[in-house]
Amino acid sequence: MSGGQWDYENYRILDVCRHVSEDEKIIQRFPILSSEIMKLGLVLDKILHDLDWDLSGDTCIKNDEEFENAALAQLKT
Repeated sequence: MSGGQWDYENYRILDVCRHVSEDEKIIQRFPILSSEIMKLGLVLDKILHDLDWDLSGDTCIKNDEEFENAALAQLKT
């Protein structure tokens, strides 16, 4: 069952990142940080979604080490 592992928390994380990154005060004072917060939210959303689907049995991560390395690389960009 999709979302079964963490009850769709990835959407909440993405919503918080979007909310913060679109705040006018943040955009004015910290425009680069605003953009990076949104990027981070999108990356976390995808990683958590893929993990959730794997753990819930909807899909299967075929190579854990490869997935982990790719996820870490995405987080570092």
